[in-house]
Amino acid sequence: MQELPLTQEENRTLLEDLALCSINLMEEWVDDLKDQLNQLAMEDLLNFIFSLQGQFRKKEK
Repeated sequence: MQELPLTQEENRTLLEDLALCSINLMEEWVDDLKDQLNQLAMEDLLNFIFSLQGQFRKKEK
């Protein structure tokens, strides 16, 4: 059974759906990346604070 070619409107609808799916995936990827960067920034901040605490304690002794 041979499929009939899609109409211009069907092609447009499929392309719009594909574009929306791509945008949604990119938004999820960006959100995940932001979460990872925030986690890394928090870890770096905590490491910096702990290093300052260590330096301060050395100076007290």
